[in-house]
Amino acid sequence: MKFLFSIMGYFPDLVGGAWKYAAGLGEALAARGHEVTVLVPQASAELPLDEVLRGVRIIRLARPPGVTSFHRVWRADNHALRTYFRLPLYRPVHHGDQPPGLYVPRIPALDWTVARIGLSRTMVRGIPSGEKCCLPAIPQKLFLHGIARWMKAMEKNALMHAQNVLVASEYAAEKLSQTHQIKLNRIENIHAGTDYDHFDIPGPHRIREMRSRYGFEASHFVIASVRRLDRRMGLDLLIDGFARAWKQRPELRLIIAGKGPQADELAAKISTMGLDSVAKLAGFVSDTDLPVFYGAADLTVMPSLDLEGFGLSTIESLGCGTPVLVSSSGANPEVIGGLSPHLIFKTGDPVSLADKLISVRSGHVQLPVDIQCRDYALQFFHWNRSAKILEDFTQNQLIKHAENSGSQSPATA
Repeated sequence: MKFLFSIMGYFPDLVGGAWKYAAGLGEALAARGHEVTVLVPQASAELPLDEVLRGVRIIRLARPPGVTSFHRVWRADNHALRTYFRLPLYRPVHHGDQPPGLYVPRIPALDWTVARIGLSRTMVRGIPSGEKCCLPAIPQKLFLHGIARWMKAMEKNALMHAQNVLVASEYAAEKLSQTHQIKLNRIENIHAGTDYDHFDIPGPHRIREMRSRYGFEASHFVIASVRRLDRRMGLDLLIDGFARAWKQRPELRLIIAGKGPQADELAAKISTMGLDSVAKLAGFVSDTDLPVFYGAADLTVMPSLDLEGFGLSTIESLGCGTPVLVSSSGANPEVIGGLSPHLIFKTGDPVSLADKLISVRSGHVQLPVDIQCRDYALQFFHWNRSAKILEDFTQNQLIKHAENSGSQSPATA
């Protein structure tokens, strides 16, 4: 079968959960023998416009030089995409004995991953775009509110022209259904996965090296968080909860990896609270070092306040053998609940988080061991499993299309 993804970014061109999702799913489909093409804006001039990366063909759409503003970039990207779709290869096939052709939404905005399946338009989404722009305490709220309304309208228009919507979690399905009044039977859940050859349990020597690099001793209980440093991630509340727990359990240590607009604020908070000797910001941790970073921690925390469409760092950590304590927001409980319902604390509540940390150290909450974490992730959140779900979904769509059109061969998408 043939799959076409259209997305604003692609890993490793850009680092982010949505970009990793597209790359992981695309590569898994390619490994299963399918033809996968990705259309994506060229993130930098050094990247080739056309290449095959791990079995996936990446076609990067060049941006005009000097275009920097959000609106002009958006228009340029969409113009390039529409131009590409006018090529004969992508003209829809409606009749005859030819296989179903490709078709795209009337306004193909690049904040979607669009997997085109025959004549049934299918869109992969995380959470509503407008929701991400309406977070509290963001400067220029009126301006951003206008952008959010515009993005929401664009997304709704796309969804109106999509026959099916693919999401990464039940939470995302509910959110889209509530926001855009989409019937849930149009939404298919395809959980994310990760590269478990890369995110594996590191050896003791590498763990000791990583802990030594950040000044952690064997007696320390290390709590890590790998997040974009952004307010909706709840990292300020993580620091508050850690501070409360540390007063009772002085062996606790906190390290936060990532970069983002909240970096200076978080650094100042750590200093103001007198936590410099026990809590630190690690900055950006490369993908090469990330598995050992996870593995060197005793516990990872996902303190998201809202809009956590899946949380790839949760399964990355589990793959490296480190259990994850999550807030009750978004898809967090959905991802971790099958491993242990005791690894969930109340969203936005530093007292609840502190109580969980203290319970873990006192033995009242038993953490799963490294192999339990990894086996759970491999069983339920593997890219091959996700690709199989999409493969079966696609085949069912093709069969329905063949039945409706009278075609005898539903073998190609």
